Amino acid sequence: MTKEPPSLREVSELEFVVEHTIQAPPKRIFEAYTKRDLVAQWWAQPGQTLRVDEMDVRPGGKWRFTHILNEGEEMAMHGEYREIVPVTRLSYTFNWGEGNDSEILAIVDLKAIDDGTRITLTNRCTSREQRDAIVKYGAERGAKAAWERLADLLQRDQETLRNIRYTTLFVTDQDRALDFYTNKLGFKLRGDDPSPAGRFIVVGLPGQDFNVALWPGTPGDPTGAEGPKPGHVVVGTDDCDAAFDALSAKGVRFETDRPLELPFGKVIIALDPDGNRIQITQAPVDGGR
Repeated sequence: MTKEPPSLREVSELEFVVEHTIQAPPKRIFEAYTKRDLVAQWWAQPGQTLRVDEMDVRPGGKWRFTHILNEGEEMAMHGEYREIVPVTRLSYTFNWGEGNDSEILAIVDLKAIDDGTRITLTNRCTSREQRDAIVKYGAERGAKAAWERLADLLQRDQETLRNIRYTTLFVTDQDRALDFYTNKLGFKLRGDDPSPAGRFIVVGLPGQDFNVALWPGTPGDPTGAEGPKPGHVVVGTDDCDAAFDALSAKGVRFETDRPLELPFGKVIIALDPDGNRIQITQAPVDGGR
């Protein structure tokens, strides 16, 4: 996804530029800069996680991100968007911490080239001393690390399916099953919500994202479930329509001739050669299940 490492050059007493090429279209890179869920996956420094506290992507809109270190220490950064030009440019002010005068203006230009996108990041500082300090501190190294994570993220995004979210077990008594999994096997209760067919109970092991749904029905026989039937395996996608088109082109069979709009998101049900069901779900924008 990346080629040569980023290059840095000083262009004036107040400005320096970092450039890099990523093998992805400008649209995807622009989205990675402007979508909350994507920013959180690549902006953080190595060994840290990023919490997006505020992100109002429009001229004059505020943004605030918090780096969370392994020890739990938090380090905030914030600023204001100045210019948004899909999908070729965005600019924003950038401040570390609170109440300081270290603000810089970052200008990101995206240019489509034969093998991807040329990213040009112009940093406009308030003084030459500030420019020199940022360059010396490791601006080039920091940009390289961030853009490598961005390239990895965009590489993963080329895959149609994202991750297994949960699998379904049909149980004749949900309370008895819940007691067994939580009190005997040590699973944690992740959700117990009403649904048209009964309770939607989800359990999972500590420290793991993979979950198990305990669904009312005949064990091993999904035809015994009442109401809308879940898939045996449920996986996530960012674009259900695109996944439907891509998999249909490969000869995958589906239960319906188009994605379904349900309360918990957009859904398609693929069928394997034995008739087992794989539910592919696109969560709603507000982050519903």
